[in-house]
Amino acid sequence: MRVDPLRLRQLGHDVQDDAADVRALLSATGNRLAVTGTAAAPWQAAGAASGVTDAWRVELEGAAGRLKHTGELFVRAAEDYMATDAWSASRIGQSRRFE
Repeated sequence: MRVDPLRLRQLGHDVQDDAADVRALLSATGNRLAVTGTAAAPWQAAGAASGVTDAWRVELEGAAGRLKHTGELFVRAAEDYMATDAWSASRIGQSRRFE
């Protein structure tokens, strides 16, 4: 399967947009939420006394979920694109060897 470079670029922009949403929500809550593990890990409250409402938490978890989803799509598409290009390069190399 050949991955469209324009689709790959759009997925990259989507990841950036989702990351910006997460940063904006963190800023709005005074950075009182912390991420555990990698950027794709679930967001958790810093503590019971953090003052972050459930609505904020739900919104932030939604944004983090989109970031994880688009990030995984982007990585998968990039891997497919690179694998296809590597396969194409190997085929070109083989055809040149037999010329």
